[in-house]
Amino acid sequence: MESKNKKSRKNGGGGGGGEVAKRCHVPHDILHFSILPRLSFKSLSRFKNVCKAWHDLISNDPFFALEQSRRPSPTSSGFVYLGRCGLKFLSSPNTPVGVPNPSISFLVSHLIRLVTSTNGLLCLYVHALYFNFLCVLNPATQEYEAIPQSRRRCYGVGLAFDPSTSPTYYALVFPKRDHVEGAVDEVKYRFKVFSSCTGKWVTSSKKVIVGGFRWRHQTPVFSGGVLHWDCVEYLIWFDPSKDLAGWTLLPEAVSGRARHAIGASEGQVTCMVMLEDAVEIFVMKDGNGGSKEWSRRYRVNLERMVERNRQVFADFCNTMRLRNGSLSERLFSRWFIQPLAFEGGDKLYLWVRTGNGSQKEKERVLRYDSRTGEVTLISNDVSLAPGEDQIFTYHNSMARLPNWSN
Repeated sequence: MESKNKKSRKNGGGGGGGEVAKRCHVPHDILHFSILPRLSFKSLSRFKNVCKAWHDLISNDPFFALEQSRRPSPTSSGFVYLGRCGLKFLSSPNTPVGVPNPSISFLVSHLIRLVTSTNGLLCLYVHALYFNFLCVLNPATQEYEAIPQSRRRCYGVGLAFDPSTSPTYYALVFPKRDHVEGAVDEVKYRFKVFSSCTGKWVTSSKKVIVGGFRWRHQTPVFSGGVLHWDCVEYLIWFDPSKDLAGWTLLPEAVSGRARHAIGASEGQVTCMVMLEDAVEIFVMKDGNGGSKEWSRRYRVNLERMVERNRQVFADFCNTMRLRNGSLSERLFSRWFIQPLAFEGGDKLYLWVRTGNGSQKEKERVLRYDSRTGEVTLISNDVSLAPGEDQIFTYHNSMARLPNWSN
């Protein structure tokens, strides 16, 4: 009797186990090109060792790399900054963003400057012994390209790269700002563009003239095929594929003194603004650089956020417990809270910086969940390299770096 049951189970009899096993079989194309590309980059790096076929698929298949870059896993997203010992990556707990070897040979922190980050590619400014140059790098694949005839200045250089639409093309754009001749209160922007298709820098014929505005050396944001530069009270924008340019005002909540950061979410430009009593997040409605319409998505009361998460803030503000006043008042008297770029979803990221310039105090990155009101400490030991003042969003991408020299 027992042998019959064993035979029945082996052949799929009784409970229909064989049929279940057949139904659970995942077709090759779905597994390899619909499921695996959605996994985190760290998981894919480990899965290379499953078998030779998977190693070749993950390491060498250009279509697989394209699918992974088009639909990056949220667990492959986070932040990158230049620390005192090289590139540093941050991510939410239990979703580590990592690359095979972030300490690539020439990435010596005092010889490079992190210029910008776009869809898995980084742009670096390298101080060589006899000359300086720009470099485009994919930390995940460890591919990099030195850009010919790079400018000595790196402020404001934007990187345009979208593997979902143009996986074999990227562009670098440098906006040049000049005063308008004969005008007292007007400035003119022209754009110098490097294309990976041609390997050359060219100056666009397009120009943008604005009046009475201030320049801010801030990293541009790439969204919907368009680069946007934050100029304190307005954005200037340039579309390298269509050779179009223009400008639009930032939300009214942004003033000359308001701390803010622009980002991108689902093809739309976002603006996260730090006010005296709240954080507000705005989204440009149609994602078009020429649009002047902004809609407010979130408003977070700062005092309520701090008091509701007393333990999180008290842990790194414990020296303030002996002073009078509320925790939020003591926090804001000693620390600056800088918004990081908003990239959609329900999570807001904040960079807490010391207000007295002390190098002994480590800076923190916090995550606020707008649904639950909970604040989570992402990192409490952020230490930027001298001269660095920005943290960039980053998405691990397996997209192959377009090579202009071939």
